Amino acid sequence: MRPLLLALAVVLGALSVAHRPAAPAVAHAAAPPAGLAAAPRVISSPAGTTEVRDAAGGLRARFVHLPGAAVRVAALPSGATAAVADHAPGADRSWGSALLVAPAGGDGALRCDRVYYASRPHAAPDGRVLVERGRPGPATPGRLRVDELTLDLIDPDSGRAETVYAARGFEAYVAAVVGSEAIVYLVQPEQASLRAVDLGSGAERILVPSLPPFAHDFTVDGDALVFHDRDDARRETLERVELASGARTRLHPW
Repeated sequence: MRPLLLALAVVLGALSVAHRPAAPAVAHAAAPPAGLAAAPRVISSPAGTTEVRDAAGGLRARFVHLPGAAVRVAALPSGATAAVADHAPGADRSWGSALLVAPAGGDGALRCDRVYYASRPHAAPDGRVLVERGRPGPATPGRLRVDELTLDLIDPDSGRAETVYAARGFEAYVAAVVGSEAIVYLVQPEQASLRAVDLGSGAERILVPSLPPFAHDFTVDGDALVFHDRDDARRETLERVELASGARTRLHPW
C-alpha cells in the first residue's frame, strides 16, 4: 500500500492507522516525457541496475539503485537523463527514493535524497529537475501521519535544491509541468485538490478546490488536464480540467 491509499481511507472514514505504509497501492501515471520518444526502452534488473536505451539499442543512461527498485525516468534538455529510484533501505519507503542524473551515455550520480517513492522527475523549463520531496510527520496513535511536503527544483549538475512549494499532507503529486507551471494533485486529510504552481515565483492557483481523492492517469490534452477519478456513487469517471480557468467537465459517465 502506498501513502495515497491511506489518504483515501481517511476521506472515506474506512480506516484508522498510525503509520504510513511501505509501498504504493495506487500508481499515478502521466504522459511519458516527450524526450523519451527516441529512448523508449527502460530496462531494469532485479539486481539493482536500470539502463535507458534508444531505439537502436544505444546506451543513453545507466542507474544503480536498490534491488527491485521502482524507477521513473525523464529526459533533460541537455541530453542527460534523470531518474527517481529507491535509495534508502527500510520498511517505510515513502521518502526513501533519490534523484539520480546521468550524462548522455553515462552512469547516474546522486543529486538529492528524500524523494517520494515511485514519483516521476520532471524537466523544468530552465533545465533543472522538479521532484516531490518530504519528511515524515509525527506518528499519532489512531491517526494517519501527516508529512511535510515540498516541490524542489534540483540543479542536475550540482544537486543544489530550491524549494518552490511547501504543504502538509499525504502527497503533492506532480501531474504535469506545463509551461512555467507545475500542475499538482495535493492530497491532504481534509480533501484532495488540483493546483497550479508557478516554478519561478512559487505563486499558486487553485484549479479545483475539492475533488474525490482517487485521481490517477493524468494526461495533458492541449490546454487541459484529463484524468480518471470517481463520483459519489464510486463509479469510475473521466474528468477534464481547463488549465487556464479550472473549468471542469465530466466526460464519462455522462
